[in-house]
Amino acid sequence: MTNLAISFRRTLQVTGDRPGDLRDIIVRVGFPEPDPVPGGDFRALVAIEGFDQPYSRHFYGVDELQASLAGFSIVPQILPTLAPAGSRFTWLGSSDLGFPAMSAEPSYECTFSPADGRPPRNLSVKVHHPERVDDGWTVLVQLLDHSTWKAIERHEKAETWAKALERGAASVPAFLAAYVDEHNGGVLEDASGPSCSIGPRSDPAPAAS
Repeated sequence: MTNLAISFRRTLQVTGDRPGDLRDIIVRVGFPEPDPVPGGDFRALVAIEGFDQPYSRHFYGVDELQASLAGFSIVPQILPTLAPAGSRFTWLGSSDLGFPAMSAEPSYECTFSPADGRPPRNLSVKVHHPERVDDGWTVLVQLLDHSTWKAIERHEKAETWAKALERGAASVPAFLAAYVDEHNGGVLEDASGPSCSIGPRSDPAPAAS
């Protein structure tokens, strides 16, 4: 069992909706240790105290460094799942809690060649990390047109963090198709795959009499 007497510790503050609703949250990340499971790698224990129920879970890596980074970087993602909706976390008065960032948000890059012969446009779509809202979770999906630097945004909502992220990713093809349709058709070319020709949507043609 992990001994948290030897661990990294950080004290955060969380505020709620009511004035004066302020309390300390203690985050501890244990030193990495070998996974006791036969053939396992390494693990680091993350423990969070200060909420109604304490949180404790191991995070894993192929070596000590990866296990430690997994533990540190997951903390900002765990905190909103433990706190009431609308809570705000700070460290030393700043909203930057000082933990390393997780891997970058999933993104997709492609080139759009309009059907009318206009110059190609570089597009990028990013699925942001889910955020907690009153009735569940929401994820921001953002399409950026690099020719105009205009961003188009949509939100996908779900009852859990994982489902919100899944819905955000699943919405990307329809998001791109709507963009192509708005620009009267064309070809989307993915650098890692084949191109895809998408024509403008139209009402079905009447059947020949």
